[in-house]
Amino acid sequence: MKKSFKRAVAAVSAVSVIAFGGLSASAATKEDVIAAARSAGFLEVYVQQLSNFLASNNFSSDQYDIMIGALGNIESYGDEIALQYFGKTLDEMRGQAEEEADKKNESNKGDNKFDVPASDSWAAQVVDKMTNDQLIKSLNEIVNTGKQLGLDITVEQNGDKNFKIEKPESSLCQRKKNQIKQFYS
Repeated sequence: MKKSFKRAVAAVSAVSVIAFGGLSASAATKEDVIAAARSAGFLEVYVQQLSNFLASNNFSSDQYDIMIGALGNIESYGDEIALQYFGKTLDEMRGQAEEEADKKNESNKGDNKFDVPASDSWAAQVVDKMTNDQLIKSLNEIVNTGKQLGLDITVEQNGDKNFKIEKPESSLCQRKKNQIKQFYS
């Protein structure tokens, strides 16, 4: 009896490991989204705007996963351009910029100078090589992700490679105002 019980437990354990072994126990966070934006080649000014937006709004782990997926798609588009024009991936270009900053900082030691941050000019170079269609494809990832999250993000083209993105805060604020109106009605 004991042997058959142990075999049954072992079989159930084996099936559980096989069936659920690929599942991750970690939940996506806003820090993961910010890291994904950096990986996707967004300029630091936009990463900071994203960070501020995420800090002032609450999202679930599943919603962060959606954002990370879209940023991964945008990174793939950027990698295609980076490889085509520079022979490197975005990660390789970023790594090179970080190495250059580290060298400058190493040479500044003892001079009471501030550390030089890594330049994100490599990201601007990649964007400069993108066509309007490629930029629109990337922006559509953002718009579609916003729709999945209940955000009304709009993009307006103001010229060649010149786009205006309406901040999602406005749609969130409007939604919150509507909820407050409904509550007090």
